[in-house]
Amino acid sequence: IRYNDIIGNSKDGIRAESAGIPQIMFNDIFDNNRNGVYVSNNAIATVENNNILRNLGDGVSIDNSNSIIRYNDVELSGSNGIALQNSNASVYENEIINNTANGISVTGYSEPEIYDNARIFYNRANGIRLDGEGKADITRNTIRYNVKDGISSYGAAPDVYENNITDNRDD
Repeated sequence: IRYNDIIGNSKDGIRAESAGIPQIMFNDIFDNNRNGVYVSNNAIATVENNNILRNLGDGVSIDNSNSIIRYNDVELSGSNGIALQNSNASVYENEIINNTANGISVTGYSEPEIYDNARIFYNRANGIRLDGEGKADITRNTIRYNVKDGISSYGAAPDVYENNITDNRDD
């Protein structure tokens, strides 16, 4: 799925399920009534070099799937910028800015790698929030100006190294 304008759909902008292996690249994914990109049920997606803006749900939602999310601009989502549920995704070199909830939300038994994200800024909750029994590697991210904590963990066991976490309100 490449070089498309995916705008104003009544549900998800892009939905991939059931062991598919989509490459979602170089798209403008705007103003959809649910998630910009939704990947679930063992689909393994590469979500790369997309502009993902103003979707009413999450910008990117990965549920029970392992995917790569890189080089995207994810902004102004109605919920989380990127949401990982029971997923072992790699999330790197994205800009995740000004989302209604968390920049990145990790729930359930997830073990993602979250690294080298240049800007996790101005989200209305936490920069990164972890809930559940999983473990995340969080390395070399810049996490600033979020309304709550830079990184918030409830039950999860993150490894946090070499991040720039400053100017968040609840730190």
